[in-house]
Amino acid sequence: MPRKHQQLADLSNPDDSPVAEACADARRWLVRHYGDPHILALRFFGSVHNSGRIAHDDFTEEEDLDRVAHAKGCASCETWVWAVVGLKVMHRQRRLAEYCCSLMFAAVEEPRRGYVRVQFGKRFHPESGPSWSIEESTIAIAYCPWCGQQLPPEPFVEFVNPVS
Repeated sequence: MPRKHQQLADLSNPDDSPVAEACADARRWLVRHYGDPHILALRFFGSVHNSGRIAHDDFTEEEDLDRVAHAKGCASCETWVWAVVGLKVMHRQRRLAEYCCSLMFAAVEEPRRGYVRVQFGKRFHPESGPSWSIEESTIAIAYCPWCGQQLPPEPFVEFVNPVS
C-alpha cells in the first residue's frame, strides 16, 4: 500500500460542509490506493499509463473506475481532490497525462542538464512541416525514444507558463 501523505489524510470538504457517506467512502478508497498526491492527480486525469490500474492487485478495475468516476463526477469530491493535491501538482499532472509517457513529458517540458531534450518545431527544411527532434539534432524522430509510441503531428499540449 502506498504511503499516505498528510494532506490526503484530510477527507473533509474544503468549505467545511458535511461529507456525504458516498464521498467519504470514495475518498478513503482513493487515499488508500493512490496515497501519493501526484499519482492521485494522474489517476484523476485518466492516465496511469493508459490503464485503469496501477501496481496494485488488491482491487478490481471496476472498483477503481467506480471510485474515480465518483470523484470526477461529484463536485464536492472534485473540489476535494484539487484542494488536497494542490493547484501546481494538478496542473502539472494534467499536462503529463497528455503525453505518451512520463519520460517524453520530462524531455519536452522539464529537461535537465545532461539529459535528453526533445523539441517540436520547423527546423529542417523551410518547405517541410514541423517535426520532433532530439536536442539540436538535424534528424527528425517519429516515435518516442522511450515508450515507442508514434509521435503526434503536433505538440502534445499547447505551451503555457506553468503555475507558480
